[in-house]
Amino acid sequence: MADLTDVDLWLLYVDWSATQINKRLLELSVHDLWALANEPAGPDSAEVPTVPADLLPAQGSTVELLQLVRRATLSIARELNLPSFAVWKQAYARDSAAFAPDITRI
Repeated sequence: MADLTDVDLWLLYVDWSATQINKRLLELSVHDLWALANEPAGPDSAEVPTVPADLLPAQGSTVELLQLVRRATLSIARELNLPSFAVWKQAYARDSAAFAPDITRI
């Protein structure tokens, strides 16, 4: 880790975090994804209108699908309670090998 800059570590952290969210996202059924996308926004997030029920992803509108995925992704990120960069960086310094399976840039 000695030769990694904070920028390098930040990129690894983002990669690792995205992998955690993607794993959870891929576990969801369409129904679960829909439910997550329509949960009320948490107090720490900007209020985003719910995705209308008649705009299912199968109907092919890219904008609505992106809204659906964005809402579900934000919900999953809150659910997983991912560590801050500072906390992650300390854990990575202690045992970088533990993070290797979930970092695609290595």
